[in-house]
Amino acid sequence: MLLASSGTALADGHGNGDGGTVCTSGTVMPGHYRNLTVTGVCQITSGLVHVNGDVVIRPGALLDAVSPAATVVVGGDIRVEHGAVLFLGCGFSLGTCTNTTPGPDLVRGSIVATEALGVVIHAVTVRGDLSIIGGGGGPSVALMSTPGACFGATPPAPWSTESSLAGVPVYSDVEDTFIGGDLRIVGLQTCWLGGLRNTVRGDFIDVNNQMGDPDANEMLNNIVGQNLACFGNTPAVQVGDSTAPPNTVYGRALGECSPSTISTVVAGGGDQDSH
Repeated sequence: MLLASSGTALADGHGNGDGGTVCTSGTVMPGHYRNLTVTGVCQITSGLVHVNGDVVIRPGALLDAVSPAATVVVGGDIRVEHGAVLFLGCGFSLGTCTNTTPGPDLVRGSIVATEALGVVIHAVTVRGDLSIIGGGGGPSVALMSTPGACFGATPPAPWSTESSLAGVPVYSDVEDTFIGGDLRIVGLQTCWLGGLRNTVRGDFIDVNNQMGDPDANEMLNNIVGQNLACFGNTPAVQVGDSTAPPNTVYGRALGECSPSTISTVVAGGGDQDSH
């Protein structure tokens, strides 16, 4: 899937009362920040943006931070709230960026998305957990009567208000990323969902997600330090057109991700269980 490209507008920001900065629109300029709150459509386009504390993307806001000219370091957590969008990192499909291993973007805490519209993470180091819980656009995106029709649908705001996303359906994706804790994707209703070439030291949970694209839910070529559990997804986890090799699992591979073309359990690392 394509990543968002970066904008060039000037930042419109101000203090938020706790020593942090609020971006209401435009570009977050290079520099050090105590905390960063995004309330509109904002971009990180170049230089080092170092946030000592947390980044919060408020309901209906969007942060596009995938420019190969930018480095983002967050000392705390990133929270993506209801209907918000996060693009972070440098993905291989960006054209000018070819990272297939984590680059310089770093989150020392966790990334937690709750009922977010879209979360796209490419080539980032996340030392805590990465959780995408609910959200994704809802049944109007995931349960269209014609398979794949979500590619021609008009996405909701703020996705539809970001010019770099014109013609791109709502989706979430985690690729080429190191996660020191767990990766959880649960209850998402979106057009497309993927998880490829990640290293997850904890558990990888892919449960009860619904996608409008019949080729979605390609969860492959990941290294999982604990358990990989995949249940109740539509479509089920598949190779699709990715042609990617299986996951390597050091714990148990469960459900749709049980040992097959989807997963290989390392000898002595865990049980092979399809239930």
